[in-house]
Amino acid sequence: MDDQHVAARKVPMRVLSLGFSRTATSSMKAALEILLGAPCYHAFELYDHVDHCATWNAALDAKFSPPDQQQGSGGKLFTTQAQWDTVLAGYAAVTDVPAICFADELLAAYPDAKVVLVQRDTEKWFRSFDDNVSRHLYDFASNLVARLDRWYLGPPVSVHHRWARGWMGAGSWNEMRVVSRGFYERHYEHVREITPRSRLLEYELGSGWGPLCEFLGVEEVPDVEFPRVNESAAMDEKIKGVVSKGMLSIASHVVLYGSPVVAALAAGWWFASAQ
Repeated sequence: MDDQHVAARKVPMRVLSLGFSRTATSSMKAALEILLGAPCYHAFELYDHVDHCATWNAALDAKFSPPDQQQGSGGKLFTTQAQWDTVLAGYAAVTDVPAICFADELLAAYPDAKVVLVQRDTEKWFRSFDDNVSRHLYDFASNLVARLDRWYLGPPVSVHHRWARGWMGAGSWNEMRVVSRGFYERHYEHVREITPRSRLLEYELGSGWGPLCEFLGVEEVPDVEFPRVNESAAMDEKIKGVVSKGMLSIASHVVLYGSPVVAALAAGWWFASAQ
């Protein structure tokens, strides 16, 4: 990444919510946005900001891929705030993948940010992760559309496969099922090891606003209920929407690039017929 393209930070980075996917990350995103009055970066952001995907891919390649398999990073690890601000300048918090793959780097790049960890029982988490994240990640139809649509759906899907393969070591649904439980538990152990206690809140689902407000120094508790996003429904709806949008993207590009070819063939046929 070229540092001359660094974006100016718009708001302070205040929270790194490093809990794993399927630990109420959508609810935490909504809660943090209410408390901080600024956006929180979640996995769904990839579909709203496809231009971010090249940067995430470069960061994932630099950290997890052999040099001969890297694309665009030049092997340069993302370690500074300037580098991360190319995609995170407008966000006051992060949660979910791909951000949580970079716990060490983000802790160092944003030394004033506090860390929130939300953890579920391993077996309950596994069933949810397997039925939602893994199922969508390795869905044949979604991946076929992504392979054909390199403009919209392809880039976010490439990011997700990179963290699954590089970070978790899973290249298939079966491999993900084998490694995910142990990896999930090791992730939490690692975050606890690298985070100073003064910067860490282990938040329990159902605790409401109190612990977060106290931890973040927010004096006025919001006068709305703590968000409870149905993540399974939200993910199903999001995936359905982005696959449909990917199919429209394919169709529009076929028309855009195919029409001149069709016109040229028709003109050639007309010319040949007129001879």
